[in-house]
Amino acid sequence: TQQLSRMFFLSAEFNAELQSGTRGRTWGSYRRKGLEIFMALILETKATKAEILELYLNDVYLGNRGSFALHGVAEAARIFFGKDVSNLSLSEAALIAGIIQNPYQHSPFVNLERSKERRDVVLSAMAQADYITREAAERAQHDPITVVTRAVDNEAPYFVDYLGEQLQQQFPGVTQQTGALDIFTTLDLNLQRYAQDAVRTGLARIDQTLAKRRRQPGPAQAAMVVIDPRTGEVFAMVGGRFYNQSQFNRALAARRQPGSTFKPFVYLAAFERAAEEGRADLTPASMVWDEPTTWTYDRQEWSPRNYDGEYDGYISFRRALALSRNIATIKAAEQTGFDQVADLWRRTRIGRSDLRGYPSIALGVFELTPMEVATAYTLFANGGVVKPLRGIAGIRSGDHAMAPRVLDGPRVAREQTTFLVTHMMRSVLNEGTGASARGAGFSLDAAGKSGTTNDLRDAWFVGFTPQLLAVVWVGFDDNTPLGLSGTQAALPIWTDFMKKALAGHANVAFETPEGVSFLEIDRDTGRLALPTCPRVTNESFLAGTEPLEYCDLHRW
Repeated sequence: TQQLSRMFFLSAEFNAELQSGTRGRTWGSYRRKGLEIFMALILETKATKAEILELYLNDVYLGNRGSFALHGVAEAARIFFGKDVSNLSLSEAALIAGIIQNPYQHSPFVNLERSKERRDVVLSAMAQADYITREAAERAQHDPITVVTRAVDNEAPYFVDYLGEQLQQQFPGVTQQTGALDIFTTLDLNLQRYAQDAVRTGLARIDQTLAKRRRQPGPAQAAMVVIDPRTGEVFAMVGGRFYNQSQFNRALAARRQPGSTFKPFVYLAAFERAAEEGRADLTPASMVWDEPTTWTYDRQEWSPRNYDGEYDGYISFRRALALSRNIATIKAAEQTGFDQVADLWRRTRIGRSDLRGYPSIALGVFELTPMEVATAYTLFANGGVVKPLRGIAGIRSGDHAMAPRVLDGPRVAREQTTFLVTHMMRSVLNEGTGASARGAGFSLDAAGKSGTTNDLRDAWFVGFTPQLLAVVWVGFDDNTPLGLSGTQAALPIWTDFMKKALAGHANVAFETPEGVSFLEIDRDTGRLALPTCPRVTNESFLAGTEPLEYCDLHRW
């Protein structure tokens, strides 16, 4: 009865004493103990022994599953055995009863052998007290312990942690209420399993590559976020290699430079400026010189280079994005205005709000989490509007149903300019740094961008269809260079996942908004193509910004 009074009325005070180490050492602790005794006496007078036992069993602490505490035998029955408490066998009921003495050491999730020993002790005690026969106890002691291995918090522990954060933010105090609480989530268990398998396979492949090095800082880690870009619903989340070894959720908390995954926003800023000012020199077909270049900013010189040390000379915006050319992208940002690029990013309301317009912004030299990258990319599937991510679909507490507020994020860009960048990112997969996905068998229409940061420190790939978006990050926790590019480390994980996730799905094209036109363009000059041009691109333009001159390089 005294434990029940503590659990019901004084749990906050008791937990505070445990955390501060002052249990039994302060007047406050003695006062709390006195209150426990007083309340226990009141309970004894107001409730029967059976009622007190029922209250106790409905709220007693029975350990943790992942990051969630288990309270009550009914919840334990669902989490341990996947069944209602009324359907428990004698062996299963005894196991739960045995856990109460020491929930951590006797949990079947922690130590199956200790859990079995404790169950057998309970069964023997029940037989000695004539609650059950000796024969029934012996039969139950020989029953194998079979716990549910595919519970949600086992298959998606990082998502469950994320869910806890969202509950606190959107429904503060709801988990402290008594009674049953049903939480409906956006998690798709099939996609979660595909994501886990893809990360596991990808990291095994990376381990083999890294094993050739003499010195390693530790195992590489990975994070993956899968969402519906139209709604912001989170379908799957992987926050690391092994949750039981590290509960640090890299999908939510690992802040790393996005690198080249930021480049689409540079071109989006360019097209936004063209739309605002009626300019025709900032289009997907615009040409820049990709060659070694030095910039001066704040009296300092900066001489970046392309990832592979190669330069393509005269190159279009589309090809520069597809091949992830650093110099060409910085020049596109320069033509747009570095401040305009920073201003567009600030409009997303993601990450830093004090981002300044300097040349290196074009290469994503600031920090974001994989979740923030996924959020930013939702604007490409929503006509320039950001969709905040969410994992909770609804909550029901008794007869009371609650739903989270679903709001659109800010409008960052026009529908037409957003489409131009999306159309350009299709070339990443069709002919650029993501083309190996096609070679691996992924054939659906999709757009994406690889990302590799300085010194090959972080590897990224972001890719999406109109209905599904996935972000993959690979790197080391201590920020040591991975030594692999986004194409080498992250893209295979993304490809493996998308092939399984979209197997059997019909191909869905990205919808073209009004105000966008298409023309055949010579790839080498960015001008209207002639029948003699060897490399022709079906290019997209904002209406009124199309080139008027024909190619003069391939005339007869």
